[in-house]
Amino acid sequence: MHDNYCYPVSMGSEITTLTGTAVAASAGVPDRTRALVAAWLAEFRSDNTRRAYSRDLNRYAAFLAEHGVDDILDTRRAMAAAWAESMRTTVDENGARTISEATIARRLSAVSSFLAYAVDEDAVDANPLAKMKRPKVAVDEDSAVWLDKAQMKAFLAAAALHSKRAHALAALMLTTGARVSEVLAADVADLGHTGGHRVLTVTRKGGRKQNLPIVPWVGRIVDDWLDGREQGPLFATAARTGGHGRLDQPAAFRLIRKLAAAAGLPNAEQLHPHSLRHSAITAALDEGASLRDVQAMAGHADPRTTERYDRMRGRLDASPVYVLGAALAD
Repeated sequence: MHDNYCYPVSMGSEITTLTGTAVAASAGVPDRTRALVAAWLAEFRSDNTRRAYSRDLNRYAAFLAEHGVDDILDTRRAMAAAWAESMRTTVDENGARTISEATIARRLSAVSSFLAYAVDEDAVDANPLAKMKRPKVAVDEDSAVWLDKAQMKAFLAAAALHSKRAHALAALMLTTGARVSEVLAADVADLGHTGGHRVLTVTRKGGRKQNLPIVPWVGRIVDDWLDGREQGPLFATAARTGGHGRLDQPAAFRLIRKLAAAAGLPNAEQLHPHSLRHSAITAALDEGASLRDVQAMAGHADPRTTERYDRMRGRLDASPVYVLGAALAD
């Protein structure tokens, strides 16, 4: 199976580009289906969402093709169920599953979303996945890794020693709680001023724009990194073709692990970009910010998401383990 950004997986040559996502054109796929996929993807403003959904649809199309179905619009509920089961039985050389229930749920959701769009466009009569039972994904709160304030400062110090870019990235993420995808997608032009505040305008999930304030000391770090540059990606990397490329998420992931190790953090090998966002949200709550204000800062559509962060930080602090430990210490 080809794991690219094309739909569907089939032998063909013509490729139509759609803002970073490609829709494959091949003789075995009806034009109307290709057009529907392109129109469906176009409704998502986030390039990351388009790429992820395109990959998921691509995988399902490949599965259907292996079973003699050339058009995803001809899918049936039983086919989707068989696809889900095939993912559950995909294992590595040690016999361990390689695809989680959360991933299966997301992939089925992407296919269902496209088929629902096809129904709205009168391309099919019904969405066969609409009533399909999908995996229930439980939130594993104890798998979250975040830093306390002392560790956040150590991380910032390590970033300052590493490079100006690393320092600016760490400072912005640890003070705004922005998602790494939001920060890396920002351009220099997204820095500005409004209402007496210096701000960074980020694009939230769903394409909504939001201004995040930049505190003065962070602003100075960002300016030091930019060194007068007024255009291009906010977090740029040297492009092979000249000009400025954009720092991508895998590179940011590696950088964060490297900085965590340099800072001597005990959980350095577990840290990832979301850990910085989690740390910022938790620290804001620790400092007395209201749940409502933190929800706004984090861009959470549902307040229950913010409440989860609050519950996680409180559960460890209030654990009776510490009471028992103190009682038995002598």
